Amino acid sequence: MLRNRIYYSIKPFIPRRLQIAVRSQIAIQKRISCKDVWPIDERAGTPPPGWTGWPDGKKFALVLTHDVETAKGQNKCRQLMKLEQDLGFRSSFGFVPNRYEVSPELRQALVSEGFEVGVHGLYHDGKYYESREVFLGRASRINKFLNEWGSVGYRAPSMLSKLEWFHDLDIKYDSSTFDTDPFEPQSTAVRTIFPFIVEAVPPQKNYIELPYTLPQDFTLFIMQKEKTIDIWKRKLDWIVKKGGMALLVTHPDYMNLDGAKLGLEEYHADLYKELLEYVRTKYKDLYWHVLPRDLARYWIDNSPSQLTVSKNTSMPPDEIKREKHVCMIAYTKYMNDARVRREAETLAALPGYHVSVLTLKEKELPNIYVNKNVKVQELNVEKYRGKSNINYLFSYFKFSIHSFLACSRLLLAERIDIVHVHNMPDFIVFSAIVPYLAGKKIILDIHDVMYETYMCKFKTKSCLFLSLILRIEERISCAFAHKIICTNNAQHEVLSNRGIPSNKITISMNVPEPCLFHDKIMSVKPTSARSKYKIVYHGTLAHRLGIDIAIRAIATLIGKIPAIEFYIIGDGDDRQEFIELSMELGVQEHIHFMETIPLEKLESVLENMDLGLVSNRKNCATELMLPVKMLEYIKLGIPVIVPRLKAIQEYFSEDMVYYFNPDNVYSLSKTILSTYNDVNMRREKSEKAKHFFDKFDWQIHKHDLVRLYENIS
Repeated sequence: MLRNRIYYSIKPFIPRRLQIAVRSQIAIQKRISCKDVWPIDERAGTPPPGWTGWPDGKKFALVLTHDVETAKGQNKCRQLMKLEQDLGFRSSFGFVPNRYEVSPELRQALVSEGFEVGVHGLYHDGKYYESREVFLGRASRINKFLNEWGSVGYRAPSMLSKLEWFHDLDIKYDSSTFDTDPFEPQSTAVRTIFPFIVEAVPPQKNYIELPYTLPQDFTLFIMQKEKTIDIWKRKLDWIVKKGGMALLVTHPDYMNLDGAKLGLEEYHADLYKELLEYVRTKYKDLYWHVLPRDLARYWIDNSPSQLTVSKNTSMPPDEIKREKHVCMIAYTKYMNDARVRREAETLAALPGYHVSVLTLKEKELPNIYVNKNVKVQELNVEKYRGKSNINYLFSYFKFSIHSFLACSRLLLAERIDIVHVHNMPDFIVFSAIVPYLAGKKIILDIHDVMYETYMCKFKTKSCLFLSLILRIEERISCAFAHKIICTNNAQHEVLSNRGIPSNKITISMNVPEPCLFHDKIMSVKPTSARSKYKIVYHGTLAHRLGIDIAIRAIATLIGKIPAIEFYIIGDGDDRQEFIELSMELGVQEHIHFMETIPLEKLESVLENMDLGLVSNRKNCATELMLPVKMLEYIKLGIPVIVPRLKAIQEYFSEDMVYYFNPDNVYSLSKTILSTYNDVNMRREKSEKAKHFFDKFDWQIHKHDLVRLYENIS
C-alpha cells in the first residue's frame, strides 16, 4: 500500500517518542470507533463446518509466540525463557536476522529446552511488497535462514502480509494475520480464531495460517497504556467459550524483566506472568498447550480437508462504522464558495454524516461556526491576492501547515473517516498525511486542473522546469488520494490521458445549489420597454477570464444600446487593472464594479439582469472549464453569452446559448448587440438551455457524490 510505503520511508526521521505519542492517540480513537469488533469480533468465533474439537477433548489450544525486534530484545530472551519454564510453558521466538546479529548460542539453547525458533522477516522496514522482484529477493534470503536454523514458521514484520506470495517461502506455517486488530498498519482481518490452509498450486506449497487472536502486548501496554490484563482475560474467556485457538504475540523488547524503572517503551513482565498463571489455574487440564509448528502439523494431518481449506484470505476491514466523519479542506472562503458549500451541505444532510471544513479566514481573526449542520473552522491564513509566484506558494504552504495540524487534531478528537481536499493547489492533499497513515480515505476534488491553470495564470508555458514540477505534483497528489473528483468530461479525459486510472475518477459537476438558485422562467421583455439593458459577470476577476475583453466590447456598444450597463461582481488579482481600463476607455459610468456578494443574496441581484456574460480567453485551462456562473444564469432563466470552448460546447448546443469567438472583442460586441435586438431569441435560448438540468440538476447529480462516499468507506 502506498500509505505504508510513505510511512516507512519517513519513519526513520520521526523521533521515536513522537511516533509513540501519535500512534497512541490514533489507537485511543480507533478503540472507540471499533468497539464492536475489538477486542472481540463475534463473527470470528464461528468454527469450521464439521469441527470436532482439539486433541484429547481439550477446550482450546494455547500458543505462545514472541517477536524479537531488536538486539535489546534478544538480550532479554533467556530471562523470558526462564520465566515461562518456571510456570511450565514453552513458546516460539521469531528473530530478525538482518536487523541485528542473531546469537547461534541463544538459538541452540532455546531449541534444546523445547522452545521453537522462527524467522520474523529480514528487516523491520515495511518494504517487502514494493514489487514482486523485491519480495522474491528477500524471500530467497529468508529461506536461507529458515533452512540454516531448521525453522518452519514465519511472521511478517508489522503484520504486513500478502499471503499468496508467502508460497515462495519454505514454511509449514505463517502467523502474520489476526482475527481482529484495527491498530495494525494493514488492518485487514481474517475474522477467525481457528487455523486455516492457504492453498497453492502445486498443493505441496500449501501452508497453515495461524492468526493471532489475543491482543499484542505493544497494543495494550505501550499504545493504550493499560495497567491490567483485563482485556487479555476477557478475550481469552471468549476464545475458550468458542473452543478456538488462543495465540498470543508478545515482545521481550518491551518487557521489563528485572524490576528496574520502566523505560519509554516498557511494561512490567509481571503482567505477562499474571496471564500465564491465570491460564494455568482457571483452565487447568482444559487447554492444549502447543508450539505453532506442532499445531500446524496437527491441522494438516488430522483435520478433514473440507474444514481446513480457506481461499478467503483477504477479508474486508474489521472496522464497522455507524457514522461517517468527513473533514473537508479548501483554500477558499467557505461562505462564498458554491462548490465546497454544496458538497459539504449535501453530505451533512445525510443520516450519520458529520462534516467539518477547514478553510481560510474571512476576517482579521479566524472564526469557528456551524452553517447548515456543517462545522466550519477558519484557519489563521488569509487568501493571497497578487501576481507573485513566490507569495502564492508561501500562502499555499502556510495553509497546508495549518490544515495539517488542524486535520491531525480532528483525527484525534473527532474520529475522521474521510478527508475531502479541494484544490487548488493539489498538494494540499498531503495535509491529510496523518489520517492517511491511520488508514482513513482521502478524496482529492479537482476544481481546476492545476497544470493548465498555472501555465496560463503565470504565462510560463516556455518554462520546462515549472511544467515538469506541475506534472509531477499532479501525479503524486492523485496517487496519494484514494479517489479523484473532477467537474466535467473534458477534465476526466485530460486526467485519464495523463495516466490516472479512469476508474479512480468520479465526475461531480459544478452545478448550482437548488436552495440558493431557484429554477425560474424569466419574463424577458422587449428592450424598448426597459430603461436599462443589464449585463452581468460575477466571479473571479482575472485576465485569463477575459474581463478586459468584455469591458472593451461594452465600450464599442455605447450609443448602439441605450443605457447599457455592465455589472462586474467579485474580486481577484486583476480587479484594479480592470477599473483603470474602464476609466481609460471612458466607460466608467456604464461599468459597475461590485464587491463579492454572499451566495444567499446573489440570486436577488442576478434575477434583475438581462444577460449573463462569460468571457473566458481560449487557453489550455479555460478549454476544460464549465463555469458555474454560466449555469447559475441559466438556472435563473437568464440568457447567456459564452466563448466557443471545448467543455462548454460538449454540453450546450447553438440553440441553448449565444456563442462568440474567444479573445475577439468584435465577435463579442456583435453577439451582445444581437441579443439586444432579438428578444424572442433570448427567450428561446433561455428556455432550451434549462434542459441541461433535466440530467444534471444537483438533486439528480448529487447521487454520484453520495455513491462515491458510500463505496469508498
